[in-house]
Amino acid sequence: AGHWEFPFLDHLLAQARAAAWSLSDDQVPEKESEPKGKASKGRNSPPPKEPKDKRSASPDAEASLTGGDSRQQTPWLHDDLEQALHAEQQTFFHRLAVIRSWAHRRLLAASEDSAAVFAELNDWIVLRHHRELQAIEKLVDIIKEHVESEELIVAQLTLEGAHLHR
Repeated sequence: AGHWEFPFLDHLLAQARAAAWSLSDDQVPEKESEPKGKASKGRNSPPPKEPKDKRSASPDAEASLTGGDSRQQTPWLHDDLEQALHAEQQTFFHRLAVIRSWAHRRLLAASEDSAAVFAELNDWIVLRHHRELQAIEKLVDIIKEHVESEELIVAQLTLEGAHLHR
């Protein structure tokens, strides 16, 4: 038996892996600005925290409320979203590995079956070649007998494939 390789399968799955999103390329989505006078009333959004006394608020708290912080703040659900995306990515890569394994087994079985068919066809070709040579030898023997005996060949001699017909 031989060693079979299927480079197109690896190339196809590399394309699928490249199409998968990369978490390192993701950027934190920016918060949508709300129109003035309307507060967010969604179930999943935390209520904004405001100090009771504006005079006693620290500059850091005031900067975070006004959006004056120099670095971008991550939304509070971003970590959960990132973990869910990572889990889906791992599930996707696992499924790709299962598909690759299944496809490799199917291609290997098809390759082995086709090798067996070609071996059988080769056996048939060798057998047919041998039978045709035997039929030609019989025809040559018949012609040789008639030439040596100086008789006229009255019967029609026909070679059809590997069969000699008189």
